[in-house]
Amino acid sequence: MTTLDNPPPIDTAVTITGGTKSTEANYDDMLTSAKLIGVGGHDANALNCDLVRLVAGLPVVGAVMSPGSAAQVGAAAIALTVGPNGLYSLGLQMQTLAQGVRLSVQFYQAKDAAVAASISVLHFTVAIPHTGVVIATTLHLALAQTLVGFTIARVRDPGNPNVDPLDSFRKYFMGDMARNVQDDPSVIDDTMRAARLVAWRLFPTNEIGFEEQVAGILGIATSHGYLLDSKKLTVTDAGSRTPDPPYERSIGGLIKAEADTESAGDAGGSRLTIHHRVDAKGNGHWVVNVPGTAEWGAKMPTNPSDATANLRSLSGSPSTLYPAINTALAAAMKKAGVKPGTQPVMMVGHSQGGIVAARLASNAQFRTRYNVTHLMTVAAPTSRIKMPKSVQALSVEHRSDPVPRLDAQSGPGADNRTNALIDPRSQMAPGPSDLGAQHGGHLYAKTATAHLGRDNTDPALRQWYDGTEGFMGGSDTQYSYDLSRPQPTLPQPWQPAAPP
Repeated sequence: MTTLDNPPPIDTAVTITGGTKSTEANYDDMLTSAKLIGVGGHDANALNCDLVRLVAGLPVVGAVMSPGSAAQVGAAAIALTVGPNGLYSLGLQMQTLAQGVRLSVQFYQAKDAAVAASISVLHFTVAIPHTGVVIATTLHLALAQTLVGFTIARVRDPGNPNVDPLDSFRKYFMGDMARNVQDDPSVIDDTMRAARLVAWRLFPTNEIGFEEQVAGILGIATSHGYLLDSKKLTVTDAGSRTPDPPYERSIGGLIKAEADTESAGDAGGSRLTIHHRVDAKGNGHWVVNVPGTAEWGAKMPTNPSDATANLRSLSGSPSTLYPAINTALAAAMKKAGVKPGTQPVMMVGHSQGGIVAARLASNAQFRTRYNVTHLMTVAAPTSRIKMPKSVQALSVEHRSDPVPRLDAQSGPGADNRTNALIDPRSQMAPGPSDLGAQHGGHLYAKTATAHLGRDNTDPALRQWYDGTEGFMGGSDTQYSYDLSRPQPTLPQPWQPAAPP
C-alpha cells in the first residue's frame, strides 16, 4: 500500500510537463486568486456602504434619550467603517492586493518572454558550432574505427574481396551518431536550428517563421513538379468490425490502435480507422486514427501519406488528406446513426498523422462540426501548431526520436497541452540501433504502456485520464477506410483497326 512513508517509485524514464504543471496554469491560478480577492474587496466596500446607511438612519430621538449608548454605537460604527481596521480599509487593501497580483502576473510573463528570447538567441548562436563539433568528432571516430577494422580484416584474410571500407564507415558513423544523439538529444535541436539559419540565408528577411520557411521549400519543389497535391483522394469503405482482442483502456492502448492502423496501409493507399466507443449508459465517443508517413515519393504516389503530406502539413498549407478524413468520418457517423457534433471526438496521429490530426483539431470549422475535444499526437512535431482552449492535447515523444523535434521547439507550456517525454531504451532490444528505431509506432505503444499507464500518479497525466475515460471504455466498433490518390490514365499505344 502506498503511504507517505512508502511513496510510489519515481519513474525517471519519463518526464511530463505542461497541463496542470505549466506556467500558463500557474498564471491562471494567480489571476483567479486575484479575481476572488478583488470580489472580496468589492463585497467589503458594499457592506461598508450598507452599514453607513444603517447607522445614518438610526432615530435621532435615541441619541437624545440615551446619549451614552448613541456614542457607543457611533464609535462602533466608525471602527467598522472608516477605522484603520474597518471595512473600508479592508476593501481597499484587498483590491490593492488583487491589482498587485495582476501586475505580478504581467511582470512574470514579460520576464519569461525575455528570458525565452535570450535563450533562443543563445541556442541559435551555438547551433552551428555545436553541430559541427559533434559531426566532425563522429567522422574522425568512424574513420579510425574503419581503418582499424579494415586493417584487421586484411591481416586475417588478405584475399577477402568482400571487405568494403565505405560500407563499414557508413555503419560506424551512423552507429556513433545514434549514440551521441541518445546521450545528448540537443544535437538534433541544434541541427534543426542550423538548418533554419541556412534557410534564412536562402530567404533573406528579418521576420520569417518556421512555417514560412517550410512553405518556401514547398514552393520551390512544386515549381519543379514535385510535392504536388492536385488530385482529390479516393475514400473507399473497408468495412467495420469489433476489435478482438479489445484494445487496452490506456494511452498505450490508444497508441497500439494507431500503430495497427498505420501498419494496415500499403503501396496502394493508407488506412484510416475510426473507433466508436459506447459506454453502458449509451454515451458515445469517437477516436480517429490518422496514419503516419508510408511513402516517401514526391511525385504524387498512390499512397497519399507521402512526402507531400509531410511538407504541406508542416507548412500549414492545404492538403487533400483533410477533406478525405472529413468524408470518412462523416460516413462512419452516418453508418452508426450519429449526427455529427452530438458526440465528442478525439484525433490521434503518429508522426505525419499527428501533424494532420493537430491541423484538423485546430481548424474551427472541422472542430465545431465534429465536436473535437481531445488530441493525442505521437512522435509528431506539433509544438508550433496553436491549439484552442477547448481541445485538451497530449503529446508523446521519445527522448532521442528526431522526428518530433523537426519543428525545433519544445512542447508548449499551456494548461491544455500535456507533454510526455520518454526514454525508450528499456523497451528496446539490446545492442546498437539507429535513430529510426525509436520512431516506430509499436515501440511507442510499448513505452507508453510501461510508463504512461493508469498507475502513473503524475497530476497532469491523471487529469488526462479523468477527461478521456469515454474514449477508451465501453463497446468498440471500428470503421476502416482506405485513402488513395488516383493516378493519371496513360495513353494507350496505337493499334491498327481490326479488318471488317
